[in-house]
Amino acid sequence: MKDKNKVHPESGLVQTHVELAVGSFLTGTYRRDGWLGAFSKDIEDHFWNFIIPLNNEPKTNLNEIKDFFEKVDRSPTLWGEKEFIKQVKHSLELEGLDEKFVDSWMEFQGTMEEPDQSLEYVKVNSKEEKDSFVKIFSKAFGETDGDNSYGNLPQSYQDGIMRALNGVWSTHYDTSIIVKDCDEPVGIGTLAIKNDIAFIYNIGTVPEKQGQGLGKAATRKIVKLAKENDVERIILQTESGSYVEDFYQDLGFETIFEMKGLTGL
Repeated sequence: MKDKNKVHPESGLVQTHVELAVGSFLTGTYRRDGWLGAFSKDIEDHFWNFIIPLNNEPKTNLNEIKDFFEKVDRSPTLWGEKEFIKQVKHSLELEGLDEKFVDSWMEFQGTMEEPDQSLEYVKVNSKEEKDSFVKIFSKAFGETDGDNSYGNLPQSYQDGIMRALNGVWSTHYDTSIIVKDCDEPVGIGTLAIKNDIAFIYNIGTVPEKQGQGLGKAATRKIVKLAKENDVERIILQTESGSYVEDFYQDLGFETIFEMKGLTGL
C-alpha cells in the first residue's frame, strides 16, 4: 500500500528555494503539510504566483488553496506533479490552463574547470555595480521588440533584482558577480546559500556576446565560490528539454527532478 503522506524527497530543497525567492520577487507564502503557496504583489505571471506540492500524493485541502489566492488577489499557477495538478485544477474550477513550462531542477555532480582567467569577475557591491548588474539582467532576459533591441524587462522585475542586490535575502551567504571582458560588463551570476544548499541564479550574458563562453565562465566562477563555502549541494533550475539544460549538463549538472507548471495567464 502506498503511503499517501509520503513527503517528496526534495521537499526541503523546494522550501529553501521559495524562502530565497521571498527576498527578491515573492512577497508572501502560505504553508501547509502538503503544499506551499507563494505570491507576489508586484508581478502577475506564472513564475511568481504558484502552488507546489510537497507530498507525492497530497491530501490537500483545496478550499484552503482557493481561499488563499482569493485573499491575496492573485491568479495561481499550478506547479508540481501530474496528479496534484489534475486534482487542483478540477477542484479550483480554473479554466483555460495550459502547460507553460516544465522546470528541470539540476544538481552539480561533476568536476568543474577553473574560470577563464582572461576575464575579470567583480563582486557586486557599489550602486554603480548594482545598476550595471540590473542592466545586464534586463538585456539577457528581457524580450526582443520589433527593432531587435534588448532589455524590454518589466520594471517590477528590475526592482526585484535590485531588492535582492540590496541584501534582503535571508541567507547564510549570497553574492552576485559581473563578468567583464576587456573592462566591458558582459555577464552576470548570483549565488545564494541557505541550509547548506547553494542555489545558482541569474546566469546571463548580453545578447551580442552570447555563444562566446561567457555563461560557462560565470557558472564556473559561481560554482567555485560555492565550493569555497563548503556547501553540501549546488542546485539550479532551467527549462526541461532546452538547450540551456544541455548547457548545464555539459558543465557537470544532472537533472534530479522536474516540475510542471500550468497557467491561464
